Amino acid sequence: MSVYIAFLRGINVAGQKKIKMADLRKSLEVFPLNRVATYLQSGNILLESNTFNRDDLEIKIRGAIAASFGFEVSVLVLSYEELTQLMRDNPYQDPELLSQGKVYFTLLFKPPGRTSMNALQMAVFENEACTVTPSCVYLVCYEGMGRAKLNNNLIEKKLAVSATTRNYRTMTSLLQMAAAYDVL
Repeated sequence: MSVYIAFLRGINVAGQKKIKMADLRKSLEVFPLNRVATYLQSGNILLESNTFNRDDLEIKIRGAIAASFGFEVSVLVLSYEELTQLMRDNPYQDPELLSQGKVYFTLLFKPPGRTSMNALQMAVFENEACTVTPSCVYLVCYEGMGRAKLNNNLIEKKLAVSATTRNYRTMTSLLQMAAAYDVL
């Protein structure tokens, strides 16, 4: 069994696409997914599966959500190893920034074009910094995400790919939960 973390885009935001996490877990247990757990209400799922193909897992999760809740959501699945590497690659490791909740991860559903990556990397946003990679835009929002110009919607527009954003605390918690799965 392999450990995976699934990230749903745009559920339970501003009253849209509401899903109770207990109902989500129940809908996913229909498939050959084991030890399904959720974290927070924003669509973070941990699971085990014998499936080694992320695309298959994404399709199964999307299908289960559509069948159970009547709407489509974008799903990104990462392995435990991929999430570990993503966290290691975070260029913003300043303990003060991390503890103040200023660091964010915008996970990209597919690699963007090199030209758009370079353009976003070169853009200047006051009180914000970013590092663009093919799988993630690492962000520092010195005044918080609520005031950030460089938000999920702008990143999607500039890179022409779907994305979902999580804060450092959520990513760290998911990594710890996944590590516990891996040990058991």
